Amino acid sequence: MDRSGSSGEAFQRYPDLQMKPIHPKFGNPPLFEQAIAVVFDAIPTFSLGDFGKFWSRIDDEFDTCEARPIVDPRFEAFDQPPHLGFEMRLVPAESLPRCFYRHKDKSELVQLQADRFGFNWLKRAERKYPHFELTVSRFFDLYDKFDAFCSERGFATPAVRQCEITNVNIVPVANAGEVDRARETFAHLPELSTHSFLSPETISYSTQHQIMSEDGRPVGRLYQIFSPAVLTDTNERAYRLELTARGAPQGEGSAGVKSFFELARTAINGAFLAATTEAAQRTWGYIDGNRV
Repeated sequence: MDRSGSSGEAFQRYPDLQMKPIHPKFGNPPLFEQAIAVVFDAIPTFSLGDFGKFWSRIDDEFDTCEARPIVDPRFEAFDQPPHLGFEMRLVPAESLPRCFYRHKDKSELVQLQADRFGFNWLKRAERKYPHFELTVSRFFDLYDKFDAFCSERGFATPAVRQCEITNVNIVPVANAGEVDRARETFAHLPELSTHSFLSPETISYSTQHQIMSEDGRPVGRLYQIFSPAVLTDTNERAYRLELTARGAPQGEGSAGVKSFFELARTAINGAFLAATTEAAQRTWGYIDGNRV
């Protein structure tokens, strides 16, 4: 099956991606980072000390804590133009920070702020991606600890409003080739000029799709960004393919969150398969996970 062509053409090959799960498996995928997060109504009485109190619940594994700027929540809306399909807020200088709790082996990260909880899996040379079933299970194990902490502190159960999964794929230029050859790996890249006086140097693109439910309603969005990158550890040039699926829970409680995560998983996988060539997928050890 040829997966080359435009973004729109590629997604037409998966018209029912929300109904039929797409679960590829790779022996050595280019996945560099996976971030799984939920956004909930801000806990009004959450204080600076609560970051430390929650840390005490996980510090046997996550032994480093650091403060970071908060992430503004984004809410996908479908009753207005796409570029207005999110909300932003102004943040006072005295607002609480976002906390990073880093795992002692640097392969995992927990993110916490008063209205957001996230878990990141991070690639390390000695560790392979454990696949989505394990990373999402790990997210819920850690989120359950946070939920229990909220209960013990007398906070209301977090009301999740938005769910999000981001996959960041990194492919070194040494593997994919310079820009004029990168289409052998990335199917969405356009044909470049062959004029002798033009030498292609870099390329980037972004796309946005609605994620549709079985009854034809939009329930989220899939964002795809392709850009050049530099690996900080080695200063090696690379290509970055980032895929983010975001939307509201598809039901109440954790079951609704899990339902959206399954939609997000299929949307991201369908987009990844469409954005990369079969030849590249073979080098990453592709297996059709729906058949194993």
